[in-house]
Amino acid sequence: MNKTFFKQPFLIIVFGFFVLGNASRLPAFQTNEPASVVVGQACMIYNSVNQGGGPAANTLNYPYNALISNHRLLIADYYNHRVLIFNNLPNYNDASADIVLGQPDMTSNTLNQGGLPAANTLNYPRGVDEKGTKFFIADTENHRILIFNTLPLTNNSGADVVVGQPNMLTNTANSGGLDANRLDFPYSCCSDGTRLYIADFGNHRVLIFDTIPAVNNASADVVVGQPDMTSNLANNGGIGANTLNHPVAVHTDGTRLFIADRDNNRVLVFNNIPAVNNTSADVVAGQPDMTSNLANNGGISANTLYSPRSVYSDGTSLYIADRYNHRIVVFNTIPLVNNTSADSVIGQPDMTSRLANNGGIGANTLDSPRHASCQGTVLAVSDRANNRVLLYGQATATPTTPPTPIFSPAITPAIPPLFQVKPGLVRISRGESAKFLINLTQSNHVRLKIYNLNGKFFISLIDSYLTSGTHEFLWDGNNAGSGTYLARLECEGRQILKKVVLVR
Repeated sequence: MNKTFFKQPFLIIVFGFFVLGNASRLPAFQTNEPASVVVGQACMIYNSVNQGGGPAANTLNYPYNALISNHRLLIADYYNHRVLIFNNLPNYNDASADIVLGQPDMTSNTLNQGGLPAANTLNYPRGVDEKGTKFFIADTENHRILIFNTLPLTNNSGADVVVGQPNMLTNTANSGGLDANRLDFPYSCCSDGTRLYIADFGNHRVLIFDTIPAVNNASADVVVGQPDMTSNLANNGGIGANTLNHPVAVHTDGTRLFIADRDNNRVLVFNNIPAVNNTSADVVAGQPDMTSNLANNGGISANTLYSPRSVYSDGTSLYIADRYNHRIVVFNTIPLVNNTSADSVIGQPDMTSRLANNGGIGANTLDSPRHASCQGTVLAVSDRANNRVLLYGQATATPTTPPTPIFSPAITPAIPPLFQVKPGLVRISRGESAKFLINLTQSNHVRLKIYNLNGKFFISLIDSYLTSGTHEFLWDGNNAGSGTYLARLECEGRQILKKVVLVR
């Protein structure tokens, strides 16, 4: 048996649900600020698809869009082919949604419910919005936008109006030919209560409807990114202030229009809502000028972007989901000139770091974030590759009825157990240590790390290649105070977690 000794305090292993404590609200979102609440996972260091099981009211599978609206949370749950609605903004981990759209119930996740598209089905939805009594879904791979004339109150509600298709039963890209009433992979939609805006990804354009469509198959009034309604070339005529290359998100604060221009690695700001085709943007973020489009132009910094996936403004600040830099960049004021630097970053320790889950998944890390939205003092971020939505600045509370966590099959030990901790109770005052046993059937790279309950990394016990057999690691808890910790083993493509209580 191989034995390695690490000085540190004592532990005990218990599985269960826990809730993060209250987070104090800072005047603005600060660099590397930790989230206070996680949705879709039991705690801040879990990231399994559907928590390792099937879909449920408290699970997610690659959430694409997370919108705070009227103190509710709306999530486009991409691979579960559904939209989840939380009637109240969650204030504890692992909360369950109240309403599901696109599926008959919370445990179903079949594409178009196993049949043809209909008014109540979804096919990889990427966007969601609501304004007044209207509710909108970007049903991306059905190549359409669904409009609900009243806010859905029950599961499996059907939409009233479809945009991009002649009826609710068709789903062909540019069905009938490219025009003002056709769509090709619409990634995002939003409304200011009067107009409807659509990021028509595959056609390299944004469509503007001067009034929200009331009947199927309505035509847009204005196109941005193309000279007319029948053109769809990327950067038509060469990159400029009036071109787009796979726009993935569109947003308005009621006065300005913002577009996340993904493959040009930039965000465009229009100081006024475009009223004519082919309007040029006024300001660009992420690039030094309107004709540049390199990813992290000259090296990652506070004024660069790499494949931005969303843009959102509350009318004062601007939030950009900077996907391949694994961060959200925050501008405290709307940029007025090109190449403005962000004021703070979420998901990274500084403006020049870009590792996914920098230092290990926790409350202050991100992996391929897709969307950010803000209301008041709370920011929601869809942390797509971690299968969760994070809430920053949300005051926390203990749920009246704590939800039952869903643990991944990877957390269920193999036989013989891959990962054990002995003894069950270790008393530091008696000189005892926690003993971690790792049983390998073949040689493998092993990582064993300790975190606190907020997901903050504490110590690494092993991060190296081990031969087959049983390996023993001791931790006597030196420099750690009494309390509960989480030991996470990464090995053989698994992620196994044990809750541990340290007693001095």
